[in-house]
Amino acid sequence: MGRDKEKGLWTKGAIKVAGVDEAGRGPLAGPVVAAACVVPKEVHFEGVGDSKKINEETRNRLFTEITTHPKVEYSIVRVEHDEIDSINILQATFRAMERAIAGLPSVPNHVLIDGPYVPAGINEDERLGSEAIVKGDSKVFSIACASILAKVSRDAIMKEYHEIYPEYGFAQHKGYPTFAHRSAVLTHGPCPIHRRSFGPVRKALETFQGKSNAKDDSNMSSLQGAGRAGKKKRRKEHQKVTKGNREAQAKRSRNSPKIVQKRSIPQKWPGHVRRSPRIAAK
Repeated sequence: MGRDKEKGLWTKGAIKVAGVDEAGRGPLAGPVVAAACVVPKEVHFEGVGDSKKINEETRNRLFTEITTHPKVEYSIVRVEHDEIDSINILQATFRAMERAIAGLPSVPNHVLIDGPYVPAGINEDERLGSEAIVKGDSKVFSIACASILAKVSRDAIMKEYHEIYPEYGFAQHKGYPTFAHRSAVLTHGPCPIHRRSFGPVRKALETFQGKSNAKDDSNMSSLQGAGRAGKKKRRKEHQKVTKGNREAQAKRSRNSPKIVQKRSIPQKWPGHVRRSPRIAAK
């Protein structure tokens, strides 16, 4: 990849030209990552190109060469899924790019940005010249270097998330909306790093919640049915025991000897009562 764009700026006095690119605008999960990279004109890396078109081994080699070169200045920034949901993915991408430029060790003279727009924070900075270049990662050397830094960094992040949420397969698709990923979301529901503001995730969440609510209702109905059945069973058992008690009592009554209660005959008074003699009147 040639450096015609940078050469034109160098001849105009822009000694430090920064390329800026992002990775992770399209995925359903994880952060968006932006990188800014200033590669001096005397430094060159063999094999630099659009990070999406070169293989993983080459990307990793170039990432190491770029980040360890003493004359290269770079900055890598991530904006998390919750911030993406809060301000939308476009604004989150712009914010990541602005932070990446702000994170460089020194202020560049000119900024070349992949895409059709220059973020407001960069455009309004009077210290910076800026230009947006559509498909810049396949045309401009410094943007391609930034794209490699952003993609390799984000891929590593998603591999780490795979260890936490292996059921989604982040190590394979890096959060992009593949069939396997969308199927996993429908099966397991969104995990904490999924972007709720993205349509497929929002719909999957509604579907998963609907299934969960239906399952809860079914479980509740089963519990209520089991409760009613248990109550009926206990009632029958009680009736059975009561009936058995009555029958046992009646049987005992039939088999027990009859007790004749003797009447108590009061004793007769003595036939005569000694009376006190009367005292005759004188």
